[in-house]
Amino acid sequence: MDAGKPSVPAITGPTGCGKTGLVLALAEKIPLEAVCCDSRKVYRGADIGAAKPTAEQQERVAFHLLDLVEPQAGFSVQQYVAAAQPVIAGIRAGGRLPVIEGGTGLYLEALMGGYDFGSAPPVPELRDAFAALWESDRESLAARLQEMFPGVESEIDLRNPPRVVRFIERKLVAELPDSEVGRSLAVLGLTAKEDAVMGARRAAAGRARAAEPLDLRGYILTVEREALGKRIAQRTGEMLAAGLVEEVEALLKAGVPRKAQVFAGIGYSEVLLFLEGRVSREELAELITVHTRQFARRQDTWNRNRFGDFRQVPYTTPEERAAALEYFVSEFSALLGA
Repeated sequence: MDAGKPSVPAITGPTGCGKTGLVLALAEKIPLEAVCCDSRKVYRGADIGAAKPTAEQQERVAFHLLDLVEPQAGFSVQQYVAAAQPVIAGIRAGGRLPVIEGGTGLYLEALMGGYDFGSAPPVPELRDAFAALWESDRESLAARLQEMFPGVESEIDLRNPPRVVRFIERKLVAELPDSEVGRSLAVLGLTAKEDAVMGARRAAAGRARAAEPLDLRGYILTVEREALGKRIAQRTGEMLAAGLVEEVEALLKAGVPRKAQVFAGIGYSEVLLFLEGRVSREELAELITVHTRQFARRQDTWNRNRFGDFRQVPYTTPEERAAALEYFVSEFSALLGA
């Protein structure tokens, strides 16, 4: 970390809390550019369900790290950090303030901590075995993960197979002591893959850190739960009215497979159920709303557990929002002048 560089501000908080709107308001007062920190906004063609800034909003503020990959591709936290670091440096070099904005806590933590990606390489044999388990008995697999790692549901979406398998790889290859690997594989029903996992652990030993930590100054927007629930329900209705179902149909028509990572996100996975005739149009809106509220609670848990030193900023009432804007103008002006 370069002690001569000023801190980079990061605004996070649960989905639907108003992060993008705040950045737009701040940009009218501070020369800034937004560095999106969202695992869904990286996909081209996935606009409505990912709540990307509109074309008009992007004319008002530069939003970076949108539309990085095709929707049928995978995308990892390692790719995110590799993309984010030069963008942040470039904004600084241009004399503007880079503001990280988004609710993907894993990405934010990776930027802040400089994750050692080399220590947990993919294990193809493990991934193949996991895919078979996921297809045959995903509910039981989720239960076993919760037994092994209490609280895992607050860290990752257990309905998202790429996230789940990456979590398993990270634990087995990089984090658990050797003595616990065999037991963990047995609980998961993957004992036959122990040789592959141990080989990956040996290969990863001593690899260097791949990312330079950033000195982040973090802020968490906090919204009262009832108010946030209403905002989420309203946003769900707006997304459906804007053409979320049609967006999914267009992606499918373009050849994006139903198992693609982009479709694991909330909104997209529920629309797939609707298109398969498994839920009605009325049930669709409620299902998206319920799952989004649950996700927002998981984000709150993550933020409390991982970002305890971030400043919490009340952001529910109009008065709180006005006070927050004034507060951030003061904070960011100081950072820009540092």
